[in-house]
Amino acid sequence: MGQLTNERDIRSAMGYQAAGTTDVNGTSIDTAGAGKSIAFVGSVGAIVSGGVQSVKIQYSDDNSSWSDVAGAEKVLADTDDDKTFAIEIAFCLHRYYRAVLLRETQNCTLNAILAFIGDLLVEPAPAHSSHDGAVQVAAG
Repeated sequence: MGQLTNERDIRSAMGYQAAGTTDVNGTSIDTAGAGKSIAFVGSVGAIVSGGVQSVKIQYSDDNSSWSDVAGAEKVLADTDDDKTFAIEIAFCLHRYYRAVLLRETQNCTLNAILAFIGDLLVEPAPAHSSHDGAVQVAAG
């Protein structure tokens, strides 16, 4: 079995978002040189009681016109404080993807969202500006 960090490219899709009620567009993730899959894994902080929020994934072929990926949305309940979530696109049909945090009512805090790009055409993944390139590997 291979090393996870050699077989996946890990990028920052959205950084910390303080409590708020406005929507936030994440970083555009370019999947050129990758294969067929991308997973967005996020961590939620505090969510105010009664909050209505979700995370959806959008795609683009030109990195400027964005459309929703059908079925790629996770609703976050106001009881989901301090939990993680994942949304995976099993077959990428477009070049660019991004996460969008939708905060409709009360405050929601987001710790971060990471994008794991799978099925790389070149291993290990090339250096990217959202990763320092260092990987600590240990046997345990």
